[in-house]
Amino acid sequence: MGVTHLFRPDGLAAMALAGSVRSFSMSHPLSDRAVLDVGCGTMPYRSMFTARGARYLGADIEGTPDILIGADGTLPLADESVDFVVSFQVLEHVRNVPAYLSTARRVLRKDGRMFLSTHGVWPYHPHPTDYWRWTRDGLHATLEDAGFRVLKTSALCGPAAWVPMFPLLVCKKILGPMWSVLAPVNLCVNLLAGVADRLTPQGVRDSNAAIFAVEVSRET
Repeated sequence: MGVTHLFRPDGLAAMALAGSVRSFSMSHPLSDRAVLDVGCGTMPYRSMFTARGARYLGADIEGTPDILIGADGTLPLADESVDFVVSFQVLEHVRNVPAYLSTARRVLRKDGRMFLSTHGVWPYHPHPTDYWRWTRDGLHATLEDAGFRVLKTSALCGPAAWVPMFPLLVCKKILGPMWSVLAPVNLCVNLLAGVADRLTPQGVRDSNAAIFAVEVSRET
C-alpha cells in the first residue's frame, strides 16, 4: 500500500492499518502455518502473509472465498485447525459478535494468535449494515469475554487525523464517481493530518482512535 493511497479521503487510515498488519505478519514465523481470514472480502493483505510462506485461507459469507461461511455463521473447519486468525475491519458489521469470536476461538490452536482490527470512531458505512463502534476498554472487554487474552493494542489515527478526514469522506459521497477531482485536496489533508497525528499525545490517541488493531491469544 503505497503513498498513492494518500490521494484517497481515507488514505491515512488505510496506510496506518496496512502498517499494523505488516508489523503483525513480520513478528511471527509463518512458513507452513495456516492463516484464516474470517470475513475476507478481497483479501487485501494476503500477500503480506503468503510472501513469508503462510497458507492463507479466506472465509466469507458471499463471493468465492476458499471457505464459504454458512448463512447461520457456521464455519466448516475443525477445532484448533489454524495457527492464526485475522479479521480486518469486519467486527463492526457482525450482528452476533460473541458468536463470531467464539468461532474464531474454536478454530484457533491453543498456542495461536489472532489479529483483529475494527473501528473506534468512524462514520456509518454499511456492508450490508454497520452495527458497532468500540472504545479501547470496550474492545478489550469484548475479546476477554470471548476467551481471549489481549497482548497488544495499536490505536491508529487519533482525532487530529480523523477530524479532517471525515469531511473528505462526506465529499466523496456527495460527488460519487467524480470524487477523484478532490485527489490533490485529499493528499494535502492526509499529509497534514499525518503530521498532526504524530504530535498528538499517545494517551489522547489511545482513547480516541479511528481504528483499533489488537493482537490476542487464546486462553486455554
